[in-house]
Amino acid sequence: MAGTNGFLPFAYGTSANVLSDEAYQSALAANGQYANGVVQGQASSQQANKTWLQGTLMAAVLGQIIADMGQNASDSQSIATLEQNLIAALRRSSLVLPYDSSFANKVGGYPSKTIVADPTTTGLFWVSTADNNLTTPGADSASWVNLFAGLISEKEAEATYFPLTGGNILGQAFVTASFSQGDETTTQPIGAALGGLQFYLQLTNDGAANTTYGRLVLRDGAGNYHIGIQIDNVGNVTDSQGRPFLSKPEAADTYVGQGGGNSDFSVQTAGVTKKTSIPWVSYVDGDGNTQYLFMQPAGNYQPAGDYVANAGGTNGGIKAATIAEATGSPSFQDGNDNWHVVQPAGNYLETDEANQQGVVGPVYFAQNPTGTTAAFGASDKSFATTEFATRLNSGRLRGVAWFGSSGVYYPPRVDPSLIFRVRLVGAGGGGATAVPQDAYACNAGAGGTAGSYVEAWFTYEQLFSGASNSSVQIIIGNGGSANSNGGTSSIGNAVFCFGGYGAPSTNAGGFSTISPAGAYSANPAFPNGALQLVTAMSGESGAVGLVLNPQNGGQFYAYSGKGGSSPMGAGGFGVGNGTPGAGGGRGGGGGGACGGWSSSGGSGQQEGGSGGNGAAFIECYEGIT
Repeated sequence: MAGTNGFLPFAYGTSANVLSDEAYQSALAANGQYANGVVQGQASSQQANKTWLQGTLMAAVLGQIIADMGQNASDSQSIATLEQNLIAALRRSSLVLPYDSSFANKVGGYPSKTIVADPTTTGLFWVSTADNNLTTPGADSASWVNLFAGLISEKEAEATYFPLTGGNILGQAFVTASFSQGDETTTQPIGAALGGLQFYLQLTNDGAANTTYGRLVLRDGAGNYHIGIQIDNVGNVTDSQGRPFLSKPEAADTYVGQGGGNSDFSVQTAGVTKKTSIPWVSYVDGDGNTQYLFMQPAGNYQPAGDYVANAGGTNGGIKAATIAEATGSPSFQDGNDNWHVVQPAGNYLETDEANQQGVVGPVYFAQNPTGTTAAFGASDKSFATTEFATRLNSGRLRGVAWFGSSGVYYPPRVDPSLIFRVRLVGAGGGGATAVPQDAYACNAGAGGTAGSYVEAWFTYEQLFSGASNSSVQIIIGNGGSANSNGGTSSIGNAVFCFGGYGAPSTNAGGFSTISPAGAYSANPAFPNGALQLVTAMSGESGAVGLVLNPQNGGQFYAYSGKGGSSPMGAGGFGVGNGTPGAGGGRGGGGGGACGGWSSSGGSGQQEGGSGGNGAAFIECYEGIT
């Protein structure tokens, strides 16, 4: 039970009228002020309250410690009594106290490894396994463990174990129990065992055939009986299910040794044969059924017209077979007298029985059977040869890749037999810029040249510059800005398509009736050669710009040239007075710009159109044979 604390703090509220710690320390340090106490007329209310707070707060803390440990603290007590109560509280706080939930909440939980007594069970102690532990000892998932977990009392040890030192052991070596199995039995325990185990020797004088007259029995701690070995009434030693044990001579007469050496036995055993078949060897499967392997020599096989039946599709693919020429073939007979024939080489056709196949001769064995390759379009059920399968798959499309920007191409697999159809175009050149002109004049720019283009077939080694390389770098050229050339597109070192030329800018300070376009772009290049070239061309040149003056000194009319087109994209279209050039499509040149007309001259500049970026299109095929 907690005591009472009569020491209470003075002026400790959050809004108390006291000096701050800094102000209080400063006042004490200044010329020893307050060293001799408060001088009349000197102390303010804040200073006095601070002084009282300093003393009463610590007195309240010490008083609360005394009260928490079950003692009283009051200023009405003598100094000796307060000292005695404080010492008692400190001593009690060092003891192992019962678990107290209110104390735990007050201190923010028990620390790890704190030991507390169980609040209800005497002699039961708990150890905290976590810091700030607010859980209750003994509760589910609580962070406490029994202090004595894993220990055993002396009384429990004496009842469970024999002492290691000498002395007398009191107890009953033979315990009473019963075991009933069979007729007219007498059961006798033959030794003591620990943990409830007990061995018994059971005798019986039952004279019936194949019955047991002696057993060694083990009784476990749960009262269950287990038969180890037993002897029947004719002297055979058997297991719990009556299965006999074999002596070494008996085993040698029954089984073939696995360790090598000479064995004296007959491989031909008794069995049901068919059509003079000779049983080759027999064995017993896991289910206890006898299985036979027969060898049927040539000339003694089943003649034409006879059928060999088996147990179904799970044990063989043959339901009925017709043998045109007897050549000999191993066959199996299972424990249910069903026959299974190894499927021989030959032609396989549907029989009259639904979903079954017949066999026509000649019948023979071949490790790698061969046959005649069927023509394309054949609809019979002949097996497909390697040649037929190769021809069937040749030329088949295996993958398509499109590149509108630079990247890496990976084939479906690394295989020198693959071939590739490639279409590649370089970037187009930029159209001409129309610069400002004099009064009553204007200029029209020409279009840019298209990038060069190729369509061709390549072998794996040509496209990837080697038979074992697994990827190739793709570079896509960028279209040229006004008056600038387009970039080159390439696939590794196999093929290059060059960019188109930019059209030259128009002249300033005058006008030209015709603005010339750029030259054709260069032809594509194939450093590794090509399997088959379909087409290769330089880029189309852009159209010229035209200016007309039908009024002879009056207003001018102009129209810019369009950009050159590629097989993958059109060139930028032509425009009229005061309009910038149009951009080109994939590989196309940019259209020329057209300047504005003004009676005062100096009309604004118009930029030529940008050429289109290059592109690549790759198709992968199986090699065509």
